[in-house]
Amino acid sequence: MKNTLTTSLLTCLLLAGTALAQGEKSGARIKFIKTEYNFGTLKQNDSAECSFVFQNTGNAPLVVASVGTTCGCTVPQWSRKPVMPGKYGTVKVRYNTSHKGSFRKVVSVKSNDTSQSPCILWIKGKVE
Repeated sequence: MKNTLTTSLLTCLLLAGTALAQGEKSGARIKFIKTEYNFGTLKQNDSAECSFVFQNTGNAPLVVASVGTTCGCTVPQWSRKPVMPGKYGTVKVRYNTSHKGSFRKVVSVKSNDTSQSPCILWIKGKVE
């Protein structure tokens, strides 16, 4: 009887530990293919737009809540619809090339991925 009780107790502890470990890995997970885009050299007033592709590698719908930039010269666009597990989404970024000079701008992506929110993206280049 003692062996059965001990075995049952150990089995319960093992299952509880497994459930806890899986619980830590559950939820939405955002993984960007690339986190930096280099426009290179642009002419003044040229169009400058890029896309950052991400995948939901988690097991729950991923929602991008907001995308922020460091100045008004960088304008983000993204879908407000949830991205299902295994599917892809896009954050588009447009840079205003009216000012000459080098630039390096931050784009901050906030989502329901609690393991890494916000995600930081970068755009850079030079306007002649």
